[in-house]
Amino acid sequence: MFFCCDSGPSQQGGVIETPDAAVAPAEQAAAPQPVVKLEAPPVDTVEESPAEKALEPTPGGFCIVFKQGDEEKPRYFQRKPLGFKFLSQVPLVVTNVDAGGHADELGVQVGMEVVAIGGETASGKAYKDLWDKLVAGSATLSPA
Repeated sequence: MFFCCDSGPSQQGGVIETPDAAVAPAEQAAAPQPVVKLEAPPVDTVEESPAEKALEPTPGGFCIVFKQGDEEKPRYFQRKPLGFKFLSQVPLVVTNVDAGGHADELGVQVGMEVVAIGGETASGKAYKDLWDKLVAGSATLSPA
């Protein structure tokens, strides 16, 4: 059997089975019809960035999304203290990570920028708003 898929760049088409041998024009009317196997309709999915995914509440943790280079890295804090420091200015950029602390365990590194806190983007927010969000989110965590 010969299989033919007609799929565009973002969707999958049906699979059509046809006989191996070519059918002469005079025999086309008597030739069996191709069998069409229908597949599930294509689903248009758009990859969400980690910052967008973190906008959804995650039970059992306080999510802070850090950016390092071009990569966004969500980190789910389970206890306090969080274990990292930053200057009192925006953007929030990690200036210190407590060795052996919770942030260190989660892979937070000096130089990472905070891009989302507890489900809200940090972009365009004032320092005080971001600080308040960190305080409120960490208040929901158990102490170490």
